[in-house]
Amino acid sequence: MQSVQLITAALVAVGLAFLLFQKARSSKQKSLADSHSILFRDVLPLLADPHIEAGKTIGSWTLTGQFQNHFFQIQTVIDILATRKLPSLWLMITLPEPQPVAAIFDLMMRPSGPTTFSNFDFLTSTVRTPPQFPTHAVIRTDNPLKLVAAERVLPFLDIFHGSQGKELLISPKGLRIVVQAAEADRSRYVVLREAEFGATVIDAELTTRCMQTLLELHASLEERHV
Repeated sequence: MQSVQLITAALVAVGLAFLLFQKARSSKQKSLADSHSILFRDVLPLLADPHIEAGKTIGSWTLTGQFQNHFFQIQTVIDILATRKLPSLWLMITLPEPQPVAAIFDLMMRPSGPTTFSNFDFLTSTVRTPPQFPTHAVIRTDNPLKLVAAERVLPFLDIFHGSQGKELLISPKGLRIVVQAAEADRSRYVVLREAEFGATVIDAELTTRCMQTLLELHASLEERHV
């Protein structure tokens, strides 16, 4: 009789554990499904015909739409690779229009390890950073002989003098600015090793500033090309 009771109790415990697991998983899935509506809440009104898709990794999303009659991609990526730092939520703002340049210009602020959002680590040449450029900026390219002139880029680097600006990419295929949207909750990461960003809402003013900068840089490159 005692063995039957033990088996019954074990089955009940397993059943309860399964129900709790299902409830937690359902809650987590709902939280992930709802997160993009919170994340892009203030940015959606900036774009015409906005569309959101889930990215290839957990916590990543891609928002596309028209801004000032130009197509933009706005992506979020969680970076947990940086050593001795809290995980970051990066905001990648891309203008995927052909540019009149013959080489990649990749400016990265404070590079300290591999990145999850850039091919910066794979570029073969590091070039001297002009003295007028932001402190701690590193520039890499695939062809130093055909690199865009520094004075063409300098007027568009204001955002990189602060702590949020991370990367400026100029390539024949388009332009991109990467900024930090949020930093993970310290207590949850230290104790549970979870990259939790809470109810982060992407800053509409910052996003607008980045898109406007990319459009102005594009116009400047086109003007010089003509």
